Amino acid sequence: MKTERDKQVGQASSPSPAPSVQATMAARERALTVAVVWHDAEYELPDSDTTVLLHCPQSSDPIWFGYHDGETWRSVDNEKHAEGVVTHWADLPAPPRKA
Repeated sequence: MKTERDKQVGQASSPSPAPSVQATMAARERALTVAVVWHDAEYELPDSDTTVLLHCPQSSDPIWFGYHDGETWRSVDNEKHAEGVVTHWADLPAPPRKA
């Protein structure tokens, strides 16, 4: 035989998320989604001195900001990249716009 508590539990609806969870969910709904297109560095290079995302799988930080100076890959602080081989690069996304 069911107790009064069992009946209440069976009838209870799902509780609403806490206000902070609701705010997080709303922020995610407004978040911008940007596709990153990776280019194979063996076949295609970015325009010289244009900052891009770089992928170097052997590096301790495999994805970083840098550029190709026409001869070699460099980090954004102008250091010559010496840790592994850059295999891919991607253009930076456009900045967000106000709605």
